[in-house]
Amino acid sequence: MIPLHGRDPTNCRKLPEAITLAQKGYSVKDALCMRRCPHVNHCAYLRQFAQVGDFFAASAMLNATGWWRHAGVVVLNEFDPTSLIKEVQLHAADLAAMSRAHAGKSAIQTLLRWVAQAVATTIDRTLTGVLWLDELVHQACCEHADFDATLQTALDELPPAQQRC
Repeated sequence: MIPLHGRDPTNCRKLPEAITLAQKGYSVKDALCMRRCPHVNHCAYLRQFAQVGDFFAASAMLNATGWWRHAGVVVLNEFDPTSLIKEVQLHAADLAAMSRAHAGKSAIQTLLRWVAQAVATTIDRTLTGVLWLDELVHQACCEHADFDATLQTALDELPPAQQRC
């Protein structure tokens, strides 16, 4: 069995950037490794996934590169599905940067407006999961819009994954 390891100072030379991107919900491999890391061709972290054999890893590694899709067997000891939930904290500056990056994209701008309105109207409490989704749907309803349709349109407006940063 080949052990898989998460990113750490011994296998990732861009670890601080990788951590920041991961915390914001980006795919580190797509946004950093494959696009702008000068060490990608000799990266110890990515090289471990190219090995042939049977692997074992902590459940947190299920989010890494999809290595498990081709596995014959995946053993998860005391697996908690909630460990796969990715929490992302966005600040007003993050929303502003997203808005600038997608200027002119109407559905993306609409979703960003709903997020900003939801944040502004719920500043006195924390919303997570279904409550957060319900608030976004409420913001859409206030504008007589279909949240699901707008979300799908916004996703269609995004550039291809390899171009996202």
